[in-house]
Amino acid sequence: MESDYINKLVNLGKEKGGYLTYDHLNEILPAEMVDPVQIKEVFDTLQEEEIEVVDSLEEVGFGEVELAEEAAEAEGEEAAEPEEVPEQEGIVAAYFREMLRYSVLTPEEERELGKIIKNGQESILKMVCASTSGLEEIKCLRQKVQEWFQTEEKTAQAKEKLFRFIHQTLKQVQRRRPEAIEIKQLAKQIKYKEKEVTRARDEMIKANLRHISIAV
Repeated sequence: MESDYINKLVNLGKEKGGYLTYDHLNEILPAEMVDPVQIKEVFDTLQEEEIEVVDSLEEVGFGEVELAEEAAEAEGEEAAEPEEVPEQEGIVAAYFREMLRYSVLTPEEERELGKIIKNGQESILKMVCASTSGLEEIKCLRQKVQEWFQTEEKTAQAKEKLFRFIHQTLKQVQRRRPEAIEIKQLAKQIKYKEKEVTRARDEMIKANLRHISIAV
């Protein structure tokens, strides 16, 4: 993930001998960054650069003089009220609090969630193929899905593009042909199956982020 704040963190981490503190992250990360996935990308990048995040640089014995100067400066600043939380201070803390709500998955649970996601997506594609609608838009949609099943190399990007095309097509058909009951039923069935897929994917992502938060 290329950005100014990532470069700042990497450069600072190298200046600090391969270490950063959570305070450094809170100071540099944008205040609006609250998405756990984005924060995970930050930790992944730091790990790739062999930069470790620690509670304090004192615990790794780095920059004793610099730390003393920083401590002296800190003493001269007014302490914030206990109940007050600086705007950026909560970014990493909120991330870890959120992750602590979720347990780490067992291999069996992860496989089961993966199966739900895979089977759910395939069910949606098969629903489209099974549609008997004679509308030209749906015929085109069926052809796209059939071509997908015949493709040997199925990339995640191609699958995401296909699902976007399904959504756009069904939305357009429902708007242009509100009397087409079979299309409404198809869209409803797909929406129900997508909820199952989304729940499983969210559970897997949050559990994996929890695992990352423990590792770091």
